[in-house]
Amino acid sequence: RWRAIIEMLRHLEPPILEARYLEVGCGSGEGLARVAQAGLGLTSIVGIDLLIESETLVTSRLVKAALACADCTALPFPAESFDVTVQSLVLTSILPAEARRQAARELVRVTRRGGHIVSLDLRYPNPASSARASLGPRRLQALFPDLQPVRSNTHVLLPPVVRLLGRFPAACDLLGRIPFLRTYHLAAFRS
Repeated sequence: RWRAIIEMLRHLEPPILEARYLEVGCGSGEGLARVAQAGLGLTSIVGIDLLIESETLVTSRLVKAALACADCTALPFPAESFDVTVQSLVLTSILPAEARRQAARELVRVTRRGGHIVSLDLRYPNPASSARASLGPRRLQALFPDLQPVRSNTHVLLPPVVRLLGRFPAACDLLGRIPFLRTYHLAAFRS
């Protein structure tokens, strides 16, 4: 998924050279590391998460990223602090609808006018788990009603299809090209 996010970041207009970057929900720091190593020309990289793990601390030091332990419904940054704000599966993980809307408002608040918000979320509900909400294109756009969508695509073949056809990689590759059979929705919005 980070390969797809970085590819989207590379194609944003205007380019994000010398941009201030925020990752909301940085988890282990994998995204921070990948973005730092992608050669995007970012001037600063900041990650926030509810829990900062020791692995994240090590990663942040290696890639010279700043970290903050914070709730995404109340980000500890002034308005318009970042040029690019990215979240991967955070909005999907917030089940109360009002808290999800508040988190989306915070992403908008800390992103400068003309900046970008990049969001990766689950497109479909997971029948095996109620711990994540599905946020297809319409639901995601509803969270950012005042923003202009600039790019959108889908990624990763649905796990039940992979489980069913896993012994047939060619079939998985072929079906993975069909957008409605993909798990994730990746979108970029301009604020």
